[in-house]
Amino acid sequence: MTFVTLFPKATNIHLVKDVGQIPFILKERFGIDGILVTGNKIKANDEYRKMVPGLKIVKLPLRWLNWKIGCVFYLFFKAKTIDWLNLYHFGKRSFYLAKLYKFRKTNGHVYLKMDMNFMSCDRLEHDKRCRDILIKCLDIMDVVSVESEEVKRRIQRYTDKEVLIIPNGCIEDKEKGFVKRKKENIFLTVGRLGTKPKATEVLLEAFALSATRQNWILKLAGTVSENFREYIQDFFLKYPELEERVIFLGDIRNRKLLNEEYEKAKVFILPSRWEGFPLVLSEAQIRGCKMILTSSIPPCKEFVPEKEFGEIVEPDNSKALAEAMVMLANADVDEDEAYEIASYAREKFSWEKICAKLLDCLINVR
Repeated sequence: MTFVTLFPKATNIHLVKDVGQIPFILKERFGIDGILVTGNKIKANDEYRKMVPGLKIVKLPLRWLNWKIGCVFYLFFKAKTIDWLNLYHFGKRSFYLAKLYKFRKTNGHVYLKMDMNFMSCDRLEHDKRCRDILIKCLDIMDVVSVESEEVKRRIQRYTDKEVLIIPNGCIEDKEKGFVKRKKENIFLTVGRLGTKPKATEVLLEAFALSATRQNWILKLAGTVSENFREYIQDFFLKYPELEERVIFLGDIRNRKLLNEEYEKAKVFILPSRWEGFPLVLSEAQIRGCKMILTSSIPPCKEFVPEKEFGEIVEPDNSKALAEAMVMLANADVDEDEAYEIASYAREKFSWEKICAKLLDCLINVR
């Protein structure tokens, strides 16, 4: 079977996301001919490229002219060599690419990974034109998936076709596995710090509100947006006593070092205003972190089932987030509980298990 992910805007960072991991795991673990097609140059010596050894990466033809023309050109000449075409996001682009592919290969199949958040779902409910495009897309695809139960519930109403749940998984360290270790009193977040969806200012304010009731450290990993640097300076002027307890780690591209931060932290926090399915959640939970998530994150209940492994709070509510931080700091996390959390995540969010489920579905499509 030849499985081709056509994602014209893929860059090196996408290699460790679903775009790169699905074709890579299908190839590495299941012997499928997995290929990623992109219009961008993938750096060969990059840290992320080294994490998908053997994955075939093809550059779109005519990408210098127009990536849309490149996609059409590629499918026109290569469609007959592809058994499964994998596209991302519903819309006119996905619809017409699927149409062209099936015109060139009448017995070919298309898998659409929707990668949706609640804002996209809300738009469908209020925009008939958008709804019509979705319905056309769902109709032409052979397999369609979303990343969470809640998004499936909201999308399933538009089609009789079964919508799969294919979450975003985690890259496991096969040699190491999960090692029971004493965790430290650390709150950790990872992401594009200071951007509006990540709501980093809400997290900092919540930490300040909770600081006298817990003695933990807050670590923040990721790039810091330029317009947020002034906020950080003002924060430390306002709360100088927190300067040694709030640590900005910078952008950690070395996965080994980032995994060590997950392994040390007791609680992972994502205070986002909106999200799809952040990969950092599975990365953190598979390394034994409890979670504090906002209800605007679609898979929040999958990561915190019945509040068993953490807390869910409303977005943009620093007081509620502060209370959750105090609660989990007082509850603590021992080695056995961290191991239980990691075991749960390994069952739910291992890329190998996710791809095995997807492959089983692809094989059984007639």
